[in-house]
Amino acid sequence: MNHRFHRHILSALMVGCIGVAVPLAAQAGGKDSHATDKTDPSDAQILGIADVANTGEIGQANIALSKAQNDSVKQFAQLMVKDHTAAKEKGKAVGKELGLTPAPSELSNGIQKDGNDATAQLDKATGTNFDRTYMQLQVRLHEKVLKTIDDLIPKADAQQVRALLTDMRGHVEHHLSTARSTLASLGK
Repeated sequence: MNHRFHRHILSALMVGCIGVAVPLAAQAGGKDSHATDKTDPSDAQILGIADVANTGEIGQANIALSKAQNDSVKQFAQLMVKDHTAAKEKGKAVGKELGLTPAPSELSNGIQKDGNDATAQLDKATGTNFDRTYMQLQVRLHEKVLKTIDDLIPKADAQQVRALLTDMRGHVEHHLSTARSTLASLGK
């Protein structure tokens, strides 16, 4: 399989989240040997990926706030709105500081489609089935996002973009842990 196909598969796995396969940097502080690859996202594209992912999480959480039955699920959705809104604002501030506008990419377009698919799935779910569906999606998404952020960090050229991703990573770890425990509390 070719590199483009691998990227498409990874982006298809990301429902409202970030994703791209990345080789490790060749040396500390240096860029990897593929830094000039046309497939590597630019900092503007990384900001675009983060923005699309954050927007998807906020949208899905707002659906959860209106449809969730369980208080823990509602609390999780409130956390998603709060944290992802803050992450969007940080991304805007980094873009402004660097003079970058979040740019679309094949990856962000795939994330947008996957986010729309997740939203459609949530729109159809009802009652306690909604709660379980939302939390299952959140566990799956945050597992993928955690790996993806790790992959994107060495791709960022600007220290500010790397710092933004590193901060997001800490929140994603917390979200994943909270989503897992919330899902477990729902039982079977």
